[in-house]
Amino acid sequence: MYLVIKTKANKDFLKLRTSEADKIRCGFRHFETLNVDYNVVTSVGEV
Repeated sequence: MYLVIKTKANKDFLKLRTSEADKIRCGFRHFETLNVDYNVVTSVGEV
């Protein structure tokens, strides 16, 4: 089992820099292709 964690201060894509929002979108599509769960969280406690 592998676990990748990268937290963001905000889940609102409109409040993130464009490059950060794009990274989240790319991550979602990447892990969706692999049939792996992907969640956006704001703290490690949400994992």
